[in-house]
Amino acid sequence: MDGILIGLTGNIATGKSVVRRMLVNHGALGLDADLIAHRTLYPGGRAYQPVIQAFGEVILEPNGEINRAKLGEIVFADPQKLRLLEGLTHPAVTADIRERVEAARLSLAVIEAIKLLETPLAGLCQSIWISQASEPHQLERLLHARKMTEAQARQRIAAQPPQEKKRRQANVVINTEGDFKSTWRQVRQALNDTIQAESISPAQYINIDQKWTLSPAGALPKDALESFWKAHSGQKPAELYETLAFNTVQAVSDGATPIALLISEDWNFTSALKAVIKAPELQLPAPAVLEALEAAALQRQIEWIILSDPVLQASFADLDPADFGFSHPSAEQVGFTAWRQALERSARQQERPVWAKTLAQPFGQS
Repeated sequence: MDGILIGLTGNIATGKSVVRRMLVNHGALGLDADLIAHRTLYPGGRAYQPVIQAFGEVILEPNGEINRAKLGEIVFADPQKLRLLEGLTHPAVTADIRERVEAARLSLAVIEAIKLLETPLAGLCQSIWISQASEPHQLERLLHARKMTEAQARQRIAAQPPQEKKRRQANVVINTEGDFKSTWRQVRQALNDTIQAESISPAQYINIDQKWTLSPAGALPKDALESFWKAHSGQKPAELYETLAFNTVQAVSDGATPIALLISEDWNFTSALKAVIKAPELQLPAPAVLEALEAAALQRQIEWIILSDPVLQASFADLDPADFGFSHPSAEQVGFTAWRQALERSARQQERPVWAKTLAQPFGQS
């Protein structure tokens, strides 16, 4: 990777993932160390065989996948076995992240890891960012968003080192106690102030009719995105920043002017198109937009892309995804764990079959 790597950490429920997704919406490759750790345990992953050899086939499902719940019961009951597992998985995670960073096509990347500062990953980073929230905010999020009991939430908060220790090692501290717009503004300002993000040119993915380009939402002038949202989304401005906190937003633009927003849910290197918001007077060429969407997904190391019929009917009624290599796979037909789980997630949300397409083979699988 010829660019800048941000290391992002913070205690539980301080908003790390929100900050990571907002960085993605400014044109970064987003890497979640927890999900990459899960992938090292998939069949073919770096830690798969070593973990089976260490803990036995009792941890396997009939399909050969490691049952993480069974593995968790074993290691959390025995600190020595937990250390053994970490000794097998941590080097695998570090190696996978190194390879992804080296393969990055974007000039900005971010690693989110709760133990970033305690691992070799910190040494890869040019800038260390910390997400911060007070204990009452952490507690509220764990109670309401993660549905923990108060006793569970307080135990999880108390089990982590004080936030001040991490803040002392940070180049940037993002306070997430305010609304999502406040967090977005802090991320944007920090990029401009600390690493001169204006000197980083986000990739121009695909020219649409040699005029329109697909670019990160953060590449637009600061007021252009909110103005377009107000005019065409039918939602409150605050919901734009919530969307930027939980989804990937790509702006189809004509110069500095957005003419459509493509909103996707990225999860574990899969991406599901959730909505297209566009100016009603414009006819977007569906094949070109789809080509741009795929090219942008590859920039984010997305392997599998999902479309749903409701989104297609609302935005591109005449588009037949089969003409572009999409199909209606069943869960039984999908061999790779992350893809199958993404398919099941989308099918539950849509309550109908979804279209899916392989963009790239699973990263780092043997």
